[in-house]
Amino acid sequence: MKKLSRDLVHHFEVSFDFIDAGGVVYHPKYYILLERARYDYCGKLGLDLIEHFRKGFVFVVAELAGKYRLPLRVAEPYGILTVAERGSSRSHRVKQYIVAKDKIDSALEAQDKPAEIEKIAHFTGSLHLVHVDMHAMKSIPIPRNFVETFKEYLPNKEPL
Repeated sequence: MKKLSRDLVHHFEVSFDFIDAGGVVYHPKYYILLERARYDYCGKLGLDLIEHFRKGFVFVVAELAGKYRLPLRVAEPYGILTVAERGSSRSHRVKQYIVAKDKIDSALEAQDKPAEIEKIAHFTGSLHLVHVDMHAMKSIPIPRNFVETFKEYLPNKEPL
């Protein structure tokens, strides 16, 4: 298993348009942040999601769950780690952790211990993504280049 490195972390600061009247990130916005981080992660791995989309294929969020631990605050720097979990020929699961900038190195060190990352994460997202042919509107096998790339980061060489 390849370990995630700092260059695969999606870095961001919370902007004013993401906060509510209480000064913290409005809860649906967490999922926008996770989507941006997945797009960024794939790009950094050399997987072009825009070209894939232009060919008529997408990864659809079939299931998601979020665990809020600490609020995100405006103008504070954070990072999102995207960690492959397991998959099948047509879908895969990922966990995404939003951590404060000063906790990124700790999260990277603990990446094979999800419970440890969750202790320092502000938010944890669990997602099940299905590969879909947009024209046929049905799931289809994930292309080999995606499978091989994702497989490199799976813990314990779990099948994809």
